[in-house]
Amino acid sequence: MANNVATKGFAYRLGHGLGSAVACVRAGEHRVLARVARSGRAAWFVAKSLLLAVKLAAVAAVLVALLPAISWLVSFIFGFVFLAGMVYLVAKPDPEGLSALSAALKQDDAPYDRDVFGHELDFWGNRYDE
Repeated sequence: MANNVATKGFAYRLGHGLGSAVACVRAGEHRVLARVARSGRAAWFVAKSLLLAVKLAAVAAVLVALLPAISWLVSFIFGFVFLAGMVYLVAKPDPEGLSALSAALKQDDAPYDRDVFGHELDFWGNRYDE
């Protein structure tokens, strides 16, 4: 009773079940390919291609079933990376970038109530021509 399944957790049972399923699929695949190999090389290639297509379809179906969980995880990771980047930028600002920003803010290219060409603007920022 050294390998008692009753004392194992959910992850062990899930992994054991998935591993057994994969082993059964691989054994069946080898039996099918051995039987088809007797018919010739072209038949073996077609059978191998069809088995690959079936496996890819099964993987795609599993990914579609897990898509809500995967998209939640990816969005969480992107959000965490974005927040970490913002904290880094706040903690270590670029002094050259800050000086360029302050220099740009000091420019008087567009004075109050006028655009850069000197035309008057209304309170929404639209051009006001008389």
